[in-house]
Amino acid sequence: MANITIDFSKDDAETTTVHPDGASPPVTLETMCAEFARLHNRKQDCADALDAVKDAMKRLESRILDRFQEAGVDGLKVKTPDGPRTVSLRRDIRCIKRKGVETPDLVAALRKHGYEHLVQESYNANTMTSWLREEAVDEATGLPMIPDELQEVLEPLEIFSVRTTRR
Repeated sequence: MANITIDFSKDDAETTTVHPDGASPPVTLETMCAEFARLHNRKQDCADALDAVKDAMKRLESRILDRFQEAGVDGLKVKTPDGPRTVSLRRDIRCIKRKGVETPDLVAALRKHGYEHLVQESYNANTMTSWLREEAVDEATGLPMIPDELQEVLEPLEIFSVRTTRR
């Protein structure tokens, strides 16, 4: 795996960036953007490799669970190139609503039987963002306008980031 260093050059603070393998810092906007695109591609390659590893582990997991059950064990110590490891069962208990039960019915049952502390009134931030994007735009700011009745509790947030696309 390549080393990643961060260059905090005092002479060229505007070009401070992450440099794999100790490469010299990009100087021009074009070279910075080229470096950004290269790093983006590397990030995607790493994400693809990670996805492949996760898929392989998932395929193995069901087979290991079956073998643990057959052998009546809950773990096994193994040797790896990185040193010894223990592969073991992990028990996780979750509570889910039964098939066919609608959320409002579940919430009503919880409240009826004294479990209202398990129910929270909330909103979904992604839904709010989607709704806001559909609102009329304030020509002065270029941002969507919040209805007057919600001005005290909501505000638009504008976030910029750098992206790269394949062309």
